Amino acid sequence: MTRQTDHTITVVIPTFNRRAHLQTAVESVLAERRVPIALHIFDNASTDETEKYGRALAAQDLRVSYTRRSENIGATGNYSQALASISTEYFVPLADDDCLLREERARMLAEQNDRKRIDAETELESLGGHPLLEAMKKLRLLRFSKAA
Repeated sequence: MTRQTDHTITVVIPTFNRRAHLQTAVESVLAERRVPIALHIFDNASTDETEKYGRALAAQDLRVSYTRRSENIGATGNYSQALASISTEYFVPLADDDCLLREERARMLAEQNDRKRIDAETELESLGGHPLLEAMKKLRLLRFSKAA
């Protein structure tokens, strides 16, 4: 895994049996080369090609780590454990069928360059029908912060 700095942004992606969508989400994160990124994929015991993809990706790109559950712990459990794994000040939880927009990556860079505290604010672009994400999409702008 990549060396984490004070300004590393951790992106966690919980997933289950959505390999094609996951790839789009991952590519949107790894397209960012201006700021240090640590991408953590949490596979909730997928039975499709997710494991093969996740392991290959982690082997090729030091910014990526892949964790596979031996049994499905439910979406909430997987999401909670993904959030609990975060060790950096800056982070973005990302659904497996969403992606970071180019403008959002530029905004994160600008805030870091100004040494402002980032709330890991991200605009979501839905790639398909997950009920929770559809509800979140209506908000259009979400604010996440690890600090209380």
